Formats: sequence, C-alpha cells, structure tokens
Amino acid sequence: VRQDATGAFPAALAPQADALARQITLAGARLSFAIVSGQFINALKARPGMVEDVRQVHDPKTRLDWLQRGNQVQNPYLGKAMERLGTFVR
Repeated sequence: VRQDATGAFPAALAPQADALARQITLAGARLSFAIVSGQFINALKARPGMVEDVRQVHDPKTRLDWLQRGNQVQNPYLGKAMERLGTFVR
C-alpha cells in the first residue's frame, strides 16, 4: 500500500494496514480488518476493473463487508461456526 505508485489507494490506508498487522487479539484484528476492508472497497469502487476476480461480500449479522476471491463465502468476522454467512454484493 505504501508503494502504490498509481495513487489508487488513499494515504490513510497505510497506517490502517500497519495497525492491522500489529494486532495481537482476534477482536482487534477483526476491527482493524473491517476498517481496512472498507477503505479497499471504496478505493476499488473509484477504480472499477483495477483488480480482477475480487468480489465484495456482505455479512448481514455484523453488517460488515470485505473483499475476497472465489465463489464460496469465507466470512472473516464470525469464526468457523458462521464462515459461510454472507452474500455477494458484486
């Protein structure tokens, strides 16, 4: 993110990505991941087609979104018990 020469990602994303990498608890990692995911989603909305094979998924329980590849939902927020909970947005 820090070396993004295209300017596709907002400067605020780098410190948030660093914060995610420093998390030592699952709850903290999930919160940081939600923030980073939101920023990535907004960046990709501003530049459609920038990344191929990436889909936005929405978790109706937490009301959070994330990006992922593949056709099987892999929910990062609710653990193994609900890893398939989510709906593809695009």
